[in-house]
Amino acid sequence: MTNSNNLPRMRTIRQAMAEIKRDDPQTAFSERALRQAIADGIIPVVYVGERKRLVNMAAVETYLRGRNSSRPADSSGVIRRIGG
Repeated sequence: MTNSNNLPRMRTIRQAMAEIKRDDPQTAFSERALRQAIADGIIPVVYVGERKRLVNMAAVETYLRGRNSSRPADSSGVIRRIGG
């Protein structure tokens, strides 16, 4: 998944999955998982028209590598102050 110029590699969700599967035919990552990450706001999208959504492949790759900085850190197991 390399890009020789500086333009972002924008793909539809299906195109993004086709590229992921081409690079890793045995991937366990699914189109549904990608759509859920988009719905959760983890992977940003750009709307083109009313329904078409494009994802930046760099953002998808970052997510798949586990370096997601757009989601807040998990605070489970941490004691937090309640109230004033």
